[in-house]
Amino acid sequence: MRSGRVVGHRPPHGHPGSPPAAARQRPPSPRRRPLTAQRLSLRLTPTLAAPSEARQAILAALSDVSRELLAEIELLVTELVTNAVRHGRLEEDDAIELRVVHRGSVIRVEVAEGGPGFDPATALAPDPEAIGGWGLLLVSRLASRWGVTRGAPNVAWFEMDLPAAAR
Repeated sequence: MRSGRVVGHRPPHGHPGSPPAAARQRPPSPRRRPLTAQRLSLRLTPTLAAPSEARQAILAALSDVSRELLAEIELLVTELVTNAVRHGRLEEDDAIELRVVHRGSVIRVEVAEGGPGFDPATALAPDPEAIGGWGLLLVSRLASRWGVTRGAPNVAWFEMDLPAAAR
């Protein structure tokens, strides 16, 4: 069993430039920067469509990852983006930032939003009778590491270690 912990986090600095136009298979949407050097940055509108858009981006960006690991990452991304939509108290003109970095043997995913934040300790103890509220418990069980950094913006993140055979 893996355990989550709340730790301070500083997002990666700078983003490499876009690849030449010939290297792209299709032009990026205005909200998406192309995947370069194993990075993805996506700006999502905080609507019910955001989790689906995030999943589609993850599937495209991490196509070289095993199906099993990709399914887990897709589930955890869905949980974090859904939490941002449901609990972030964001307006339609606000944004949720999804960042993915695949570096070496680790895939790191960050979901940033400007809402009020939350205490992850309380979120890890859902009501056993509740239908919802289990998302962060899933994150804590499936992710290699995870955490929440409160501030402007709030960032919920997790990391997945690649199996040795996939490195």
